[in-house]
Amino acid sequence: MNPIRNYTIPPLFLHSRSPRTVLGTSRESEVNEFKYLHTARPPAPEDFTVEEIGSRFIRLKWSPGPQTTSTAPVTYFVLQSKKSSSPSWAFDVNNVTVQFPSIHAVLEPLQPVTNYDVRILASNEIGHSIPTEPLAVLTLPEGR
Repeated sequence: MNPIRNYTIPPLFLHSRSPRTVLGTSRESEVNEFKYLHTARPPAPEDFTVEEIGSRFIRLKWSPGPQTTSTAPVTYFVLQSKKSSSPSWAFDVNNVTVQFPSIHAVLEPLQPVTNYDVRILASNEIGHSIPTEPLAVLTLPEGR
């Protein structure tokens, strides 16, 4: 049997959530079947930004990170927030689940004139991505 590196595998439909059979063509033009399994956690989301800040809310947006043939499709995102005064992401963290394909979320209710750190992770059937770099956000005074 030829090693798999000698085969050309056609592009795959990346939204399949189950193992699938694909056909590969060797340099000798043989056609063989392979079982393909997703084995990687997703990459971190990209372009994580603040769209709007209020006194009691923060509106955020992002885009999914690039998919690869070994990456299982993203199924949801975990938006994490904490007060900036909290020293660690291990305690006092608010987790909000956002189902894929949504790429927007509103964090509320928040406290006016308070500093928050916010980050996001992508998740799939394998696990979570690394988190994005946190955004530092100061909510507005009441009434704005």
